[in-house]
Amino acid sequence: MVLGVGTGIGGTSRLVRLIGRTVTAEMVLDGCPMSAQRIYDLGGINHVVGAGEVLLTPHPRFVTREFPLRA
Repeated sequence: MVLGVGTGIGGTSRLVRLIGRTVTAEMVLDGCPMSAQRIYDLGGINHVVGAGEVLLTPHPRFVTREFPLRA
């Protein structure tokens, strides 16, 4: 998984809170991609789906009156 986090706009600060200082430093300084499963295990993402699969349940934060959940 490649995660583009910009320094200076808060991306790395948020990442430190999500996955810790050491792993964030590894990502930022090495620039090497990490697997989605590893980032999930560290608490950086909420869901991992298989290749070609689509997560059909939206996060409740994105279901609003302006964007209702449709069946």
